[in-house]
Formats: sequence, structure tokens, C-alpha cells
Amino acid sequence: MLRNKTILCLSSMNWDFLWTRKQRFMEILSHNDNFVIYVEPIPSLFKKIVRPEEFDGNEFKIRFINKNLVVVRPPSLLPGMSKFPHVAKINNIVLIRYLRSIFNKLCINESDLIIWNYLHTSGYVLKRLKKKITIYEIVDNIKHYPGVNQALVQKMEKHVLIMSDLIFTTSRTIFNNLQKKVGNKIFYSPNGVNLIDFNNFNTHSLNNYNLKENERQKIIGYVGGIYSWIDLDLIKYIASKNKDWKVVMIGPIGKDIDLNTIKNFSNIKLIGKKEKETIPYYIKNFDVCINPFKLTDLTKAVNPLKVYEYLACGKPIVSVPMNEILHLKDVIYFADNYEEFVNKIENALVENDIEKTNERLKIVKQYDFKKILNDMCFIINNYLEVN
Repeated sequence: MLRNKTILCLSSMNWDFLWTRKQRFMEILSHNDNFVIYVEPIPSLFKKIVRPEEFDGNEFKIRFINKNLVVVRPPSLLPGMSKFPHVAKINNIVLIRYLRSIFNKLCINESDLIIWNYLHTSGYVLKRLKKKITIYEIVDNIKHYPGVNQALVQKMEKHVLIMSDLIFTTSRTIFNNLQKKVGNKIFYSPNGVNLIDFNNFNTHSLNNYNLKENERQKIIGYVGGIYSWIDLDLIKYIASKNKDWKVVMIGPIGKDIDLNTIKNFSNIKLIGKKEKETIPYYIKNFDVCINPFKLTDLTKAVNPLKVYEYLACGKPIVSVPMNEILHLKDVIYFADNYEEFVNKIENALVENDIEKTNERLKIVKQYDFKKILNDMCFIINNYLEVN
């Protein structure tokens, strides 16, 4: 594990939004005597003007999460960094000035920084900040995100790849594609789960998160962001096949998804984003967990974190056949079409096999975030010793 380092995390996720490896890793590192500055993504000035109710007043603030972890949010700037190169440059110039003001306030020596980067737009920043090492983590194939300028994104990421000393990716697909270009500085690092959150919870509170309306009802559950890459047609198909099934979806709802088509289904419930501490309780109350992604160029490289959370609860999982989780075929029911998906849910509901539950709990131990991060830090420490 890294210790006594100063880490600047350039994140693509707000601290209080969906918790992913970004927040988990930085939290763990801060508990191991590292000082972490977690930089949230640049907010859009346009959104601030049009939807001011979505802004919580944390702009410019330095929030101490614990004595070794601060969260900062840059000022609202121009939208469209992945569409327009001049916007990216202007925003990054402002970001550098903002970061240096933070370093001064916190008495940080810029030359001591370990930059832990998640932003493909950060090339200009990486080139100008002093640091010991630059780490780049790739968790998505950004060029396939809706609405981005693919050519610009590829050009931006190429610069980031060149300026990064070590690269980690959660995707074997991305790893295989990039290894020929960047050589032996890229490493595969799977997604995972913070097992302690799923092992240490109050069993007496489980009933508070039971969403069943009657004893006969079965909960078919999903946890995660509800965006355009979620197959709502599959969700409707599942709900239509058995009125005793209640499809529960927990997570923030994107602006890019049309929910009008599911309003007529009384057995589909979207209950919004919930606090991260409650997620294990909800999953424990699911009868079957689902992973209903559309299979697209974007999702080909996605290693869904939710699958590891489901496994940590020992629950049966039915999923579309996503490349990055096919190695878990012994503990996941995969389905190639809608009809098969429903059939696999039926199989999972009657499974009642303690051996399969124990197998899931055994396999997920390999994917504890502390273990994954420790493996990454071993590589980072080796690099620092040599360089």
C-alpha cells in the first residue's frame, strides 16, 4: 500500500454522487496515512444558470472528509470539453490556477504530488503540473459516450496516455487494444467491491428495506445509474411476464432516458438514488439481481461494479453477456435474449442452493477493493523506487 504520499485525484465523479472505485480508493488511501486532494469534475456554467437547484453550494469550498482527505470543486466553467478543443484548453488553464491556489492554502509542495487521474481531458494540466508520477485509470471507453466528439476524445486521450507513467484499466478489451500502443506501462485492474460494507451491517435493520407488498411477490432488483445504456425494453418485458414480480431499480436517473414507456407498469418501481450505506440492505432484500445493459460499443468495455456488489450479498444474478464479466460464468446466469433472460430469472428464483450462495461469496473475495488497490500500489511503489 502507498503510505505518506500526497495524492491529487482528478476525478470524473462528484464525491457524493454514485460511489465507485474512485471514491473508494481515495478513502482507503487516506486511511493509510496519505494526504488526498479529491478534485471533482468541472461543473458546467450553463447547467448552473439553467438548473441552479442542482448545485449544492460546494463550489470553491475545501471539504475535509477526514483529516487526510479533502474534496474540492472547481469553479463552474464552459460546457463541452469533449466537443470543443478550445473550451478544454480554457477550462484547464483556469483549473491549473485553481489547483495551485488549493496547494497554497493546504501548504502542498507541487513536486511531491502523485497525480491519480481519471480525466481524458487533462492533458494540458498534466503537462504543466509538477509531480512525482502520473497514474491514469481508464474505466470506460469514453469515445463511445453519447454526444462526444470521437476524434477529439481520441486525440485528447492519446496525449494523456503519453504523459502517464502508469496506466490501469478495468477492461480487458481496453487493455488489449492499448497494450500495443503504450507497451508495458498498462495493467489490467478489475472492478470490485468494498467487502467490509457488505459484511458489517445490522441484520436487524434488513426489514426496513424490504420492498415487497405481499409474501408472494418476488423482487427483481437493479442497483446503479439509470441512463441510456440501460435496456428499458428488457425491463418492461420482465415486468410483463409475471405480475408477482416487482422490478425495483435503485439509482440516479439520467436526463438522457425516456421513462414514459414504463409508467403503465405498476410492478416497475424506480426509487431513485439512495445513500451508499443502505445499498447492501436493499440488495439483501432482492430475490434476484439483474444487470440489464444494452450491448453496445460503449458497454463492450464496461466492467459493472454492481455485479460485484450483488456477489458480495451472495445473490443470484441474471445478466446480459458482457465481455468483462464472462469469466464469472460459474456464478452468473447469462442470457442472450429477452425470453432467455426471463427463463434465467425463473431458474434463479427456485435455485435455493446454499452451495451456490457460498460460491459467490468465495469468488467475490478476490475482488475486494483493498486487495485490488494493494496490487496496484505494489506496481506504483516499484515504479517510484526505480525512478
